[in-house]
Amino acid sequence: MWRSCLNRGLVAAIPFVSQLVQIPFAALAENFGRKKVSFVANLISRISLLLIAGACLTGSITWFVVIFVIYSVFKEISAVAWSSWMRDLLPLNIRGEFYAKRVAYGKFASLMVVLAVAAIFHFASDSLR
Repeated sequence: MWRSCLNRGLVAAIPFVSQLVQIPFAALAENFGRKKVSFVANLISRISLLLIAGACLTGSITWFVVIFVIYSVFKEISAVAWSSWMRDLLPLNIRGEFYAKRVAYGKFASLMVVLAVAAIFHFASDSLR
């Protein structure tokens, strides 16, 4: 699937380059409403995750890269709208505690998912032998 260094380089660079869309879309979020922009951008980015899985199953690196660009761009658009929305929603005195707990719970959930997938791969590889 990864036939060239260019493909690997594109996939590695896309998340960083897509952060540049935050600058112009900050104004869009203010003009059209942060909740609406965050919801629509999140919806598009999550749907594109399913499409990425489909592109991986077909083995098409071109479709994978195109859909990964769409996912990354809309994820960043959602992030800028969500951050602004949360800034207005959370009082300053609890904002740090909220984000600290959010990050801690997110990391814990990610760890559990990684361990579960690793166990699935381990047992699946044992049953294939």
